[in-house]
Amino acid sequence: MLNLSNILTAKYRQWWTLLAMSSALALVFIDQTALAVALPAIQRDLNLSNTLLQWVINAYLLTLSTLILLGGKVGDSLGHKKAFLFGVTVFISASILCALAQSGIWLVVARVVQGVGGAFMMPSTSALVINAFPEQERGKAMGIYVALAAIFLALGPLLGGALTEWLSWRAVFWINFPVALTSIILAIAAVPVWQRTEKLTIDYLGLLLSILFISGFVLCFMEGPHWGWSSLTTIMLFLLSILALIAFIVLERHLQDPLVEITLFDNPLFSMVTAIMVIIQAVSIVFVFWAIFIQNVLQYSPLQAGLRLLPAILPVVFMAPIGGHLRDKYGPNIPMFAGCLLVVLSLIWIGFFSHYQNYVWLFPGLLTYGIGMPIMLSGTMVTVMATVSTQQRGIAAAILSGARQFGNSIGLAMLVGLLGSVNKWQLSTFMNTAQAPLSHIKESQIDGLLAKSAVAMQAIRHLSTQSVAVLNTAALKAYTFAFSITMYMAALLAGICLLLILKIPRTEKAS
Repeated sequence: MLNLSNILTAKYRQWWTLLAMSSALALVFIDQTALAVALPAIQRDLNLSNTLLQWVINAYLLTLSTLILLGGKVGDSLGHKKAFLFGVTVFISASILCALAQSGIWLVVARVVQGVGGAFMMPSTSALVINAFPEQERGKAMGIYVALAAIFLALGPLLGGALTEWLSWRAVFWINFPVALTSIILAIAAVPVWQRTEKLTIDYLGLLLSILFISGFVLCFMEGPHWGWSSLTTIMLFLLSILALIAFIVLERHLQDPLVEITLFDNPLFSMVTAIMVIIQAVSIVFVFWAIFIQNVLQYSPLQAGLRLLPAILPVVFMAPIGGHLRDKYGPNIPMFAGCLLVVLSLIWIGFFSHYQNYVWLFPGLLTYGIGMPIMLSGTMVTVMATVSTQQRGIAAAILSGARQFGNSIGLAMLVGLLGSVNKWQLSTFMNTAQAPLSHIKESQIDGLLAKSAVAMQAIRHLSTQSVAVLNTAALKAYTFAFSITMYMAALLAGICLLLILKIPRTEKAS
């Protein structure tokens, strides 16, 4: 049997490793952007409520954010190759389960398993790339690694739209299989086995407390519109999550081998830049709302929606290197502030002009966002690394990765909670003032009306054509108003980042 390891010489093995890790990273980015375009089709096919539809995204993000530090620690202790292969195997197995899903609960559970795989896979990809190259070639390797990731990120909406429209939303998950298989084969063949003699020590109590905090916090916002913001369940869960956070901080400060090096946050600059990363990642989840709005409100097909989302994604390929150059020349403050300001303006623009329900008016906002976000983010990682000592940069990178995923998860939860509450209020107001037979329909019965889910279609099938048209118009107005308010909230969050950026010292010093 042909042994690939013997074929791969030391000269080329590092490049095969780079290709394997870039393929794995492509899985993550394609999953994030391509799946967003497929959401309306998933909602129609599986008859999902709007909230359960958002759990399709957040089940993955939530699991990833709670376990990614554990995945990084396991990689450091047992070897990144083992952690990576375990993670990518779980990820692709869960992707197959997602593609075969027959219900919303099935799909959400499979996405949780997918998040487990991602948590073990992602921290090891960059570590394996860095370890594969000598010091003088690492900058070039990481540049290629990031560039390939950016290309896949840009192609995600188009690929997701094409697969959904020409085949099925299930193809968005099936496409992961050949990519993951290629990554596994290359990793087995090219990445050398690394043995560590140190004992693996896991802070299980800290892990449990972190899961309680993150999941409780996210669950409050995701389900708040349905439970009621002042309900006992919501209040108690929120208090439990805060108590878990306090207990986690106290515990981690007193452990010899903690899950998170809390002492890093004693550095005000590290804390500030990490907070900026969490908030701006929370803002970046608006992409999911755009993908749904363009299809459900503007009535574009999945492929057409994917094409119309490109202005918000494609500039990443060009603007990220420019942002890095600006940071090297002027420091982090100017490009981060300029990029964040563009993001704020773009969200305000989209929020205001969404009422026109015309893509032409949304295009300038999408393009401005696509230019501003990579300019802001390009220097953030380097800025964080510059705030800590060389010995702490490994754990600092892991904390930052966890912070990014937590930002995505909490951002989706907060914005979904806001959009759901406003949309429900608007629809309920209309229903309360409407005349029969519309007044007999409950808001919950038409939760998936804009996506034309089977449940919603069943609820309105007895209505006349005129009544259906009136109800559709009311649903469009309610959702558009809620969407607009959500964009304004995202702009407000990005505005907080602007204020924090002003506090970053112009001279970076490692501690």
